[in-house]
Amino acid sequence: MTVHITDEILMAYADEQLNAETADQVAAYIRDHPEARELVEDYRRTAALAAAAYSAPINEPPPPRLVATWQLRLRSL
Repeated sequence: MTVHITDEILMAYADEQLNAETADQVAAYIRDHPEARELVEDYRRTAALAAAAYSAPINEPPPPRLVATWQLRLRSL
């Protein structure tokens, strides 16, 4: 079955979420369509930037100033 190439299909290809048959069809398509290849590269760069932005540890202790502010507010209740 031939796949209709959409932005969603290109995004899924960039994220490696397609089955092998569909991925092969998309790979063939982007070899012949530089604009689609650029979109896939953009999607991959964007995904890498988002992953890097959210890769920082979230288990850091809160800043001391924030803790002090909450302690004051809790005492006033």
